[in-house]
Amino acid sequence: MHKQSAENSAMFAGRCLDEMLLHLGLRFNGTTFSEFAAAYVRMLEFAFHDASTQNEDRALAATWAHVLESLIVPRSAG
Repeated sequence: MHKQSAENSAMFAGRCLDEMLLHLGLRFNGTTFSEFAAAYVRMLEFAFHDASTQNEDRALAATWAHVLESLIVPRSAG
């Protein structure tokens, strides 16, 4: 699984936010856990680390990171 995660991270590394959103929108039902995890990391990069990202796009990326996190991190009942 680690190799697959690294491949997905590499796949998303050069993608802009619009490309990421298009990818997630087109493939959402067929997206694997490792793709969600790599997309989550890429969204965090847009939201908090990419100095060239505009504030509106940062907010959008942060929202998507929250959504992706809710899909990959189990929540405790209670």
